[in-house]
Amino acid sequence: MLRFLIVMAGVLAVGFLCILFCAWRFVRGILEERRQRQLVVLRAYNKRLHAIVERLLARADEIDQEQKYLPVPAGGNNSTRLARACSELVVLGDSLKMLDVLAESGDLRRLRADLLRCCRVAARLARELEAMRG
Repeated sequence: MLRFLIVMAGVLAVGFLCILFCAWRFVRGILEERRQRQLVVLRAYNKRLHAIVERLLARADEIDQEQKYLPVPAGGNNSTRLARACSELVVLGDSLKMLDVLAESGDLRRLRADLLRCCRVAARLARELEAMRG
C-alpha cells in the first residue's frame, strides 16, 4: 500500500510539472505575441512621426522663405525663434534615427519613452511654427 501511494505521488508530481510547463509555455507565447503587437504599433507611430517631422521641416522652410522676401524685415526675435526651431527639428530628425535603431533592438520601454518625448517636442515645434506664420 505504501509503495502504491509513493508511485501515485510521483505520478501526480510529474503530472503537475507537465501542467506547469504547458501553462508556462502558453503564458510565454501570449506575452511574446503582445510584445510583437506593441512593437508593430510603436513602429507605426514612428513612421507617422517621420511624416510629421518632414512636414514641420517644410513649414519651417516656407516661413524662412517668406521672411527673406518680406518688404519689411521681420524682427530679430522671430528669426531667432525660427533658427532655434530649425535646430530643434534637426535634433528631432536625428532622434528619429535612434528610434529606428531602438525599434530594431526591440527595447519597447525605451522606444515608447523616447517616442513620447519626440511627439511632445514635435507638438511644441508645430505650435511655435504656427505662431510664427500667423
